[in-house]
Amino acid sequence: LSITGASACPTSLYNAIGFASSKGSIVVTAAGNANANTSGYYPASCTGAGVITVAATDTVGKRVTTSNYGTHVAV
Repeated sequence: LSITGASACPTSLYNAIGFASSKGSIVVTAAGNANANTSGYYPASCTGAGVITVAATDTVGKRVTTSNYGTHVAV
């Protein structure tokens, strides 16, 4: 399932992810590909609910220029 939106994490999605996490699920999401801060995109910005946000890197470990970035990125 691939979902995204250009806004902060909606409450309903935040609650659903929090519920899944509380039941032992590990929720991983892509940071996105807009070369923008993840705070403006969901589900990447749902980190308080238990999301692990992953960005893209190149072969030497540098962020790919199209990958989103920010404090929500864990990996």
